[in-house]
Amino acid sequence: MLNKLKETGKFNETVQALMEAKEIIWINPRGMENTFDENITQRDIDEAEARLQRFAPYIKKVFPETQKSSGIIESPLKEIPNMQKELSEMLGYEHGGKLLLKCDSHLPVSGSIKARAVFMRY
Repeated sequence: MLNKLKETGKFNETVQALMEAKEIIWINPRGMENTFDENITQRDIDEAEARLQRFAPYIKKVFPETQKSSGIIESPLKEIPNMQKELSEMLGYEHGGKLLLKCDSHLPVSGSIKARAVFMRY
């Protein structure tokens, strides 16, 4: 990944953001058309949450595997300390937070190995 960052000229910018524990996003330039909206508001987030809550009874009914979560489909987060250690050594910077992997592959309904994300929790 570092080589790819160096090739695109974003190495310093991205590494600096990671070292400062800032949120970053990377969108695959070879992927689908960029549909990310940088103007997402708290209201947008609240409305999305309300929709998830509104549809939860239906999801629970048609997908019995969501009974435990009452129809809410959320990816589990898993702490990955070995990856955090490797990143710290590679970047020469030790972060005091926790590095978490968003495990979409473990979703009860639509497990996916394609949709993955890593989060830092403070």
